[in-house]
Amino acid sequence: MELEQLFNDNEKNELDRFVNNKVMFEAVKKVVLSSVYFDGTIRKEGLPDPLTNFALALASLGIQISNEELGKSLKESLAGVQLLEKGFQKLERFSKKKAKPVEKRSNPAR
Repeated sequence: MELEQLFNDNEKNELDRFVNNKVMFEAVKKVVLSSVYFDGTIRKEGLPDPLTNFALALASLGIQISNEELGKSLKESLAGVQLLEKGFQKLERFSKKKAKPVEKRSNPAR
């Protein structure tokens, strides 16, 4: 099934508005991906909690899980992040604005 078939015209119009609002699009993307990319990293306002970072939280279970299980979990988490990124790329297909072709101008001085 094509992704576009899941949405009615009103939903497609709203997705177009969302995608073309670059500030909103990037802000939402930051919120969705922030848990993976930024949680548990050092911040100005205090000490980080390393267990909020998904990779470090998994590693903290090292006593309870094997290295193989840890590696498998990290690969699965990476796959999840890649799927989220792919979803944001798919969202951009709902943009009705097409890139304007670049006009080639001749140089009148030649």
